[in-house]
Amino acid sequence: MTAIKTFFHKAFEASIVIKLLFALLEFFGAALLLVVHPTTIGDWIIRITSIGFESGDLVYKLAANAAYYFVGHTQTFVVFYLASHGVVKIFVLFCLWRKKLWAYPLAEVMFVGFGIYQMYRWYLTGSEIMIWLTVLDILVIWLTWLEYKNLKHDIMIQS
Repeated sequence: MTAIKTFFHKAFEASIVIKLLFALLEFFGAALLLVVHPTTIGDWIIRITSIGFESGDLVYKLAANAAYYFVGHTQTFVVFYLASHGVVKIFVLFCLWRKKLWAYPLAEVMFVGFGIYQMYRWYLTGSEIMIWLTVLDILVIWLTWLEYKNLKHDIMIQS
């Protein structure tokens, strides 16, 4: 494996780990919402973020937007959205990690769909976190495409 292929492979693996952490947060966040009121969670987010950041910082603004998002939506929808989103991503990311060829195109389509929905949510709410999540998804889509192309090439060489 060339140095550049190794770099992109490691970046792909890192992106899977990051996406998996987000997916786990979504799933466990949904479980938490079943027992804790969204306003309480929003207050926790603001308090925790205000410890390390001032109100003008980007991280604080992103956290405040996330807190507003949780408080401003119905609990049932948010629980369903986070749980389903998290479970689907965990499954696909697990398949990518195991190098299941069929999972690569599925992941690309899935992340494009999530990106479109995130941009729709950004349009409705103005939440900057949706832009950052979409940028991350675009990077992951590109890395997934590269990894898929390289994996198919390696399989063809071995045949």
